[in-house]
Amino acid sequence: MNAFWRNSDQCAAAAATTNGTVSTSAAGCADNRSVVLITVDDGGHEWPSFATQTLWQFFAAHPG
Repeated sequence: MNAFWRNSDQCAAAAATTNGTVSTSAAGCADNRSVVLITVDDGGHEWPSFATQTLWQFFAAHPG
């Protein structure tokens, strides 16, 4: 699904990083849009402690 949104939003190639059990794939797109996928290994169905702040930062950086 992530590839679908990167293609739809005319994004550059995604850059991937890993920090412990958290992997992030982020791509800059046309018109100041971004597609970001954050994966938590063995995260189950729990809401990660960092999720709320991370979502807020993303939406604050991409209004509208």
